[in-house]
Amino acid sequence: NGGKDDYIIIDGQQRITTISILLLAFKNLLLKNELIPTEYTYDNLLRRVESVLINDDEEIRLNPAPNSRNAYFALFKEEDDFIQDSNVTSNYTYFLNRLREDKEQFTADKIWDAINSFNIIDIYLEAGDDAQLIFESLNSTGLALSEGDKIRNYLMMSLSIKEQERYYEEYWRKIETNTYPRTDFFIRDFLTIKTR
Repeated sequence: NGGKDDYIIIDGQQRITTISILLLAFKNLLLKNELIPTEYTYDNLLRRVESVLINDDEEIRLNPAPNSRNAYFALFKEEDDFIQDSNVTSNYTYFLNRLREDKEQFTADKIWDAINSFNIIDIYLEAGDDAQLIFESLNSTGLALSEGDKIRNYLMMSLSIKEQERYYEEYWRKIETNTYPRTDFFIRDFLTIKTR
């Protein structure tokens, strides 16, 4: 979420979420003066980090996947509000501790320079493009999608973002939770029973 447009990230949402969690840990250590920049001015560096995380309307830019959204948004609040049993919170804590422990190796300037050296390739899809096919081909060198992931993506890709979120929360999440790790077996059995 940011500016006037919302974009759906088809491939790379986990990487972008992880980078934003790292940036948030970095920002909080800057605010506590546990990391001190030397080449950049403190205010300038803090402003740059915040502009990546928060838009001009003071809203969090990234809207993560529904299963990690609440935990991610909680990281922008007080520590008492953190959702402790979430992987998102565990990742944040890992980055916070790692940056604290290795201040000599991970200085504020080095961290910011490393983040600035990332290259993000963005490919915008038109209305007629087959998002599922593109996602599968982009993801072919990463962790293979499960058959359940492919079924979910296929079912959701024709829906609006609001409908996707509603269907995910009301239906898919329950199916996935109760049939983990082989959601595809459940779908196959369900379709077999329904279609005979």
